[in-house]
Amino acid sequence: MLQMTLYSLILTISIIFMNMI
Repeated sequence: MLQMTLYSLILTISIIFMNMI
């Protein structure tokens, strides 16, 4: 359950980072 949340957080940060560039 914790892994899923961590993975989701990394995915969200990745998308935000791509949008910034």
